[in-house]
Amino acid sequence: MSSNLALIITFSVIGADLLLILSLLVLRMVRAVATRKRIQTEEILLGQLGEGTLTLDKLHPKQLLKLYTRYASSVVLQEAQELQIQAYLVSTSLVASKIKHLRSPLALRRIEAIALLKRLAKHEKVNLALLEALKQEKSQV
Repeated sequence: MSSNLALIITFSVIGADLLLILSLLVLRMVRAVATRKRIQTEEILLGQLGEGTLTLDKLHPKQLLKLYTRYASSVVLQEAQELQIQAYLVSTSLVASKIKHLRSPLALRRIEAIALLKRLAKHEKVNLALLEALKQEKSQV
């Protein structure tokens, strides 16, 4: 009886190990695909900025917002390109959800939303939301 129990426990542990290894491999594949998509989006955006023509429909709004906030301080954009990117981002549901995150009870979520939205502050809708969030902010983070 005890040898049967030992076999069951052994096979259970081996099965759990195999599931753990499989989940790690799947996670690695998912991250590799996400990295590949991010690099591809970055190449498309930088290529379009170099050519002077922007077709933003091909770019995912979340990746575009992250790239825009990353490059806005180091890359000088033409005014028309910057306004086009901002108008496109503000028209997406992503910016609306980040504006909602400004009212989140979680401080980290509010900070992340502010970090992503601060480059879009030229747009009136985002500017008003940021000012309202600043008025209601209690902590001095």
